[in-house]
Amino acid sequence: MLEKFDSYKLWSASKLTFASNALRSIRLHRAESLRELELWAPRLEKLDLQAVWDLDRIEFVENPALRAQLEEGFTFTAPLRVSVINGKIGANARRNLLEHPSVRKIEGDKYGDDGDFEGL
Repeated sequence: MLEKFDSYKLWSASKLTFASNALRSIRLHRAESLRELELWAPRLEKLDLQAVWDLDRIEFVENPALRAQLEEGFTFTAPLRVSVINGKIGANARRNLLEHPSVRKIEGDKYGDDGDFEGL
């Protein structure tokens, strides 16, 4: 099972989708063509979007087939660390991150407010 995805200068279609119950870390350093990111990763602890400039949409999606494979009563309470150092995410992506219950801080978000959402 995929637990870690690490890339540098990934040229992909404008949309990338991850779906894994085991995925804990995603690093998309300089994914310059990336515009949309969809995630089903209930154990995700790290989302590194360093030098990603045009990411307009991040969606945390449901995946009923993968959800059914999780143990009954599954909850994951570890914080999701997000970094956008040297990059810029769109307002929709920022809002969806802010609304995610595991995100405490968006490191390097100099285009939003201070990026610190502790206590929300």
